[in-house]
Amino acid sequence: MNHIIFALLFSFTACFAFAQSTDVAHETVNAQGVEQVKFDLGTKDVIIKTTKGSRIIVESRVTISLSNETLLKYLIDSGRYGVESAIDASTGVMTIARKRTKNVLIVKGQECEEKFSFTIFLPEGIKFSESSSASNN
Repeated sequence: MNHIIFALLFSFTACFAFAQSTDVAHETVNAQGVEQVKFDLGTKDVIIKTTKGSRIIVESRVTISLSNETLLKYLIDSGRYGVESAIDASTGVMTIARKRTKNVLIVKGQECEEKFSFTIFLPEGIKFSESSSASNN
């Protein structure tokens, strides 16, 4: 009886564990002349780390509510989860924002949920702040 319960519990857990796909995308942004960076990434799940050099590295972790690694890789490679940067040369402030798409991801007639988290590697000496629009996960 214990073996049956264990087997059922394992298969139930396995169903949920494989119901999503996660992958990481990397982008590099030149930070030359930048004194401060503002982030508008649509999530509070952001980790900032310092690094040497003059480039900002944005590591985007994307999770979709679908077990399809091939689809996720295609979406990342096509730029759906990229970031955009703009710099105000007069103030030295750069804004880095997640590209927003109005297209809802629908697979087999069901909306696919997309979640994001970021690790940002900032060159030493650059200040940062987060935008208040972090509700758009």
